[in-house]
Amino acid sequence: MTGREVRRLWILALGMVLTGCGMAPAGGNEGRTVTSLHADAFCGTSQAAVRWLDSRRAVLQALGRRRTDRDGVHSAVRELDFERDAVVEISLGERPSAGYAVTLADTAAAVEHHALHLSVRVTSPAPDAMAAQVVTSPCLMVVVPRGNYRRVEVTDVDGTAMGTAALP
Repeated sequence: MTGREVRRLWILALGMVLTGCGMAPAGGNEGRTVTSLHADAFCGTSQAAVRWLDSRRAVLQALGRRRTDRDGVHSAVRELDFERDAVVEISLGERPSAGYAVTLADTAAAVEHHALHLSVRVTSPAPDAMAAQVVTSPCLMVVVPRGNYRRVEVTDVDGTAMGTAALP
């Protein structure tokens, strides 16, 4: 390698380091990875809510409202380490028909101002869709790492606040 090529590599490396540092979040905004544990259309919750579930017992009680363990979620809950993780339940409340759902929009969550921010996607049946006329209560359970935050704030992909859960 010539001296010129070595200088170019150093400049490129320095640029990458400076750009990476410039992109680091300011103000304690720490990135966290979250995962979807369970989603269902029949969660048995009449009101929209965000709940913090910090024990195996609390999660299994919430799941007890469900009909069956058709997707193996009870086994997955038994494998969670509640010293390291907790579960956030996001409920849409009662809906008038099938076709409603809530899913995790992003597995990256940020911590800002002592709040963990989760983004979800809420779907509804199209206005002209033929949906079963049955009362549903969609919900989503998300595994989140414990951390230096005091509440969980949930918004949909459009930025609409879905709810907040204060940690005990």
